[in-house]
Amino acid sequence: IIELAPADLDAFHSRALCYLGLDEYPDAIRDFSAAIALRPDLGQLFKLRGYTYWRLAENANAIKDFGREFDDFDLIDKWQYKYYGDALACEQRYPEAIRVLDAALEYDPNSAVAFAFRGAALGSSGEYSAAVTDLNRAIELSPDYLWARRERARYLRCADRIQEALNDCEYLLALNPKDSVRILHLELLIRLRRTQQ
Repeated sequence: IIELAPADLDAFHSRALCYLGLDEYPDAIRDFSAAIALRPDLGQLFKLRGYTYWRLAENANAIKDFGREFDDFDLIDKWQYKYYGDALACEQRYPEAIRVLDAALEYDPNSAVAFAFRGAALGSSGEYSAAVTDLNRAIELSPDYLWARRERARYLRCADRIQEALNDCEYLLALNPKDSVRILHLELLIRLRRTQQ
């Protein structure tokens, strides 16, 4: 670690961004926190630290940082809505997550990530049809988005659309026979056989 002058905001901010780019999240959080201690009025530092917490799946901390000034986000910060929304969903705060992800899609109506995160939040709150619609859109925008396809298979199953869910599972398993969807695939095959008997 390079020693920085204790009051050098730009140095802490720059080094935090470097650590973030290297996926060294604890070091990035340490430096963002040092920068925040110097300038707690700079909302962008909180948003970047919140994103870093999100990368570590420390959702409660991410929500605190993202939510500090949610109503005052300026345009440059809106790309972070999708991560804030996902952090809220991971904490099972689905109505808030959906509201934030609606805002993300208002800002970027072609964000496959925002559609996928909102679809997952909708599905987790029991709105399976709406979840599938959003996940379909995510896959239309990014056909190689495997996480969205995995989530769609899950919510197609919840909506009793077994054959469609099986199709997604088989697509994923063709790419990677060890994909985590293999258990769902077996369950779906058993359910399909039972309905055909």
